Amino acid sequence: MKRHLGFWILILCGLPGAASAAAFEAMMVGARPVGMGGAFVAVADDGLAAHYNPAGLANLKMRRIDSAYSDLYNLGLLKRNYMSYAHPKLGRAGAAISWNGLATSQKVTFIDYSENAYGFSVGFPVYRGLAVGSTLKYYWVNYDKKATGYGFDLGVMLRFMMDYRFGVMLRNASHPKIRWATGAIDYLPITWEMGLAADVGRHTLVSIQWDRQADNNDRSLFRVGGEYWLTERRASTRLGVRAGAVRHPMNKWAFTGGLSAVLKGFEAVYGLQFHYNLDEEHTFSLNWAF
Repeated sequence: MKRHLGFWILILCGLPGAASAAAFEAMMVGARPVGMGGAFVAVADDGLAAHYNPAGLANLKMRRIDSAYSDLYNLGLLKRNYMSYAHPKLGRAGAAISWNGLATSQKVTFIDYSENAYGFSVGFPVYRGLAVGSTLKYYWVNYDKKATGYGFDLGVMLRFMMDYRFGVMLRNASHPKIRWATGAIDYLPITWEMGLAADVGRHTLVSIQWDRQADNNDRSLFRVGGEYWLTERRASTRLGVRAGAVRHPMNKWAFTGGLSAVLKGFEAVYGLQFHYNLDEEHTFSLNWAF
């Protein structure tokens, strides 16, 4: 009963005609950002920049394939998948293609639901540490009634004093419409995400972030996170640990953590997040830089 109840809370509130659209919720993606509490808008230095801040693609040094998998809130009902390919130095820009999907698992027999966001991202350096970027998205929902939509995100990244980065992301900048075959329309909320990250020596990175929906103060989040590498962060073989926290409305906190192992471009990452009233969630990522 608990598992079915959790499923309907997560899914049905996003179907057309519901009180508030939960489809394409801006959940944390990727084990590394999960371990840092999602405070990644000012970091965005890998293929996950396509999701967190496309301006970060301007600073990529290598091609990357990034992937992630999670079972939402450990319910066995919804699975989230992510995959991206990022390519640096296309002229002066970096670019990426990505897929972010949410779907019912094979254990769910009473409903078949999936939502997919396909993205094309570009990050472009502007001037002395300043970069801008955008992700164009196509949304597709596969349910009893289909739905589609288009939209885009905008990002800015500023690196200053060598060790500090400031990032801004305007998610759903176009206020995208999700049009259902029934004629119903859902609007994805515009969200501001602003953060500051700092390199502390050669082993440590810390980051803070504030997210706020443009039309709903009750949906604001404060995030803080960090990572520590046992060797230099740019070493070809290294181990890393992460911790973070997210403050939800009404001063409810959720804590996160994670681990990484890198061997000559191949990276295995684990992220764990606790929820204040649901089960913990595990995220696994396999990445390749080449």
